[in-house]
Amino acid sequence: MHRRDDRVPRRVRWTAVLVAALVLGPGTLAAHAVWSDRHPVTAGVTSTGSLGATASWAGSWSAWQPLVPGRSSDTAALRVSATGSGDTLRWRVNAAASVSAALTPYVSTQVFVGACGTGTPLPAGGYAPAGGYALGASVDLCLRVTLDPNAPSTTQAIALTPQITVTVDQATS
Repeated sequence: MHRRDDRVPRRVRWTAVLVAALVLGPGTLAAHAVWSDRHPVTAGVTSTGSLGATASWAGSWSAWQPLVPGRSSDTAALRVSATGSGDTLRWRVNAAASVSAALTPYVSTQVFVGACGTGTPLPAGGYAPAGGYALGASVDLCLRVTLDPNAPSTTQAIALTPQITVTVDQATS
């Protein structure tokens, strides 16, 4: 007696699985795209911030100490504060010092954040802690002026007239 095999041949089964995968696979991805969801977001008002600065001498200081070759004279603290508007606005401080042209070859200047000599020397490009100063914060600067030890005697009695220019810039990081 001959028995008939009702089973589906192996080749036909694998072909059916492969066809199903090819048909249903992309269809499943397309169905995913159809079922994605979106919600509109209401746009609010956005504006730029504003940044301003004030500077004033902290403590009592009214004049420079006389300079002799090799010695320095320091200012009192110059307190710099930034004001403005903006929730995330941060700032850094920068300063440049100069003296009268006749003394420029013999006089060096250095600005410190904090006390002269013990504070942080102000680097080129300005100073701010990580993330910058917040609006309303203050920082003290000190200017040190030093007369070169080899300054000629012709520098005596020349008015020093040091100047410090302070700038406050937005800190971007």
